[in-house]
Amino acid sequence: SNTYQEKKVLKPFLNLLKDFKPDVIHYHHLMHLSVIMIDKASALKISQVLTLHDFWFQCLTHQRITTSCQLCASFTADKCSHCLSDILNSGPLTDTTFSLQSFLNDQNKIDYLHNAFKKLYHRNISKLSYFYKKNEYLNIVTNRNEAMKEVFSKIDLLIFPTKFLFNQFSDLNIDQSKITLSSDGINTEIFNKFKR
Repeated sequence: SNTYQEKKVLKPFLNLLKDFKPDVIHYHHLMHLSVIMIDKASALKISQVLTLHDFWFQCLTHQRITTSCQLCASFTADKCSHCLSDILNSGPLTDTTFSLQSFLNDQNKIDYLHNAFKKLYHRNISKLSYFYKKNEYLNIVTNRNEAMKEVFSKIDLLIFPTKFLFNQFSDLNIDQSKITLSSDGINTEIFNKFKR
């Protein structure tokens, strides 16, 4: 839940800034790094560019797929706090799933069933835990969302590789002068002169 504020990366990051003295930093991702890097570079008056590649700045799972494997079309603190509860209490979705095919292929059926029931237990305990800690989870999600908005206010240029991704972030009221759309990919028209 707090992977957006990894303090252990700050010292190496500050050493890197000290050694290289960059005029511009271009981030492609901050997952498992830290949004605090943005604050430190901003305080040093270093220009910063961020290319967004996914939904990490909006979504704890970064793919807008809930921990119950549902596509998430809209974000609310309540919805995000359910995912957070699942992540904190039962681990990644892959830790709590199993399949009939895996069972049939497994040599030790008893151990497989034991692990499957253990996974179900943890998934259900996670659901129960949510009701006891709902306010705590809501606060964590709210704080994370505020930190992400703060990042966008300190970045000098935001690059969106697709119009779709740009549209998904339109509700954040980002200063339009800081945004550019830069399509990744190849202009296929340059190949029209070649015969197949």
